[in-house]
Amino acid sequence: MIFVDTSVVIAASLPYDPRQAPCIKRLATADARGGACAAHTLSEIFAVLTRLPLPYRVPTEAALQIVRHTSKRLSVITLTSAEHMTTIERFVSEGLTGATIYDVLILSCARKANATRIYTLTFASPESDYNVTQHPLPSGAIFIVSRQHSYN
Repeated sequence: MIFVDTSVVIAASLPYDPRQAPCIKRLATADARGGACAAHTLSEIFAVLTRLPLPYRVPTEAALQIVRHTSKRLSVITLTSAEHMTTIERFVSEGLTGATIYDVLILSCARKANATRIYTLTFASPESDYNVTQHPLPSGAIFIVSRQHSYN
């Protein structure tokens, strides 16, 4: 299973983003192979698209359509309250702070889904059971985070 981070959906949704075409390609791959995203990714997509500065801001109805489409194309993975708390407690025990918690929650959802890959444009260092390959894009890079035991 391929897990998709919020950043890839956002870039794929914005026609002016130079990363749009490669992100659309990655989403199509995820869709064909059985893709998933975290439940909170849906809220993040909506929040980011509707708070962009003008003239880039996406109207709320259009953002809602993107969220609906994403929820239909990808399996949406949720954490139980116990899993959520375990993730936060591990985050704190490792001395981490701030918004990195959202990346750690994505990783926890990916693990729950038994994902073999994570597509992301933003990369926070995961634990050692993952390999990271970077693929250049017109503006930045897409990171493919793979479990070391599988490279599918």
